[in-house]
Amino acid sequence: MNQEELRAIVAEDLMHIRLGPDVEIQHELRVLFNARRKKDLADGFARKETIIHCIDYIKRVYPGWRPNIDRAYFDLR
Repeated sequence: MNQEELRAIVAEDLMHIRLGPDVEIQHELRVLFNARRKKDLADGFARKETIIHCIDYIKRVYPGWRPNIDRAYFDLR
């Protein structure tokens, strides 16, 4: 998979991570997901695994935070 394909997939994924509420934390999630997803794609991990990792990481700092994401897209029930 080349860099252009990686960017296109990550851009599509990011459309399913909304900007608000908690804009600053959601932005952190998007930044972390963007970086992590590129690596995870190259390593064969599913987007569900990436988003779970990123959410768990951010919840260490903001334990009461609830991510605003498209749960169905990330296959989270």
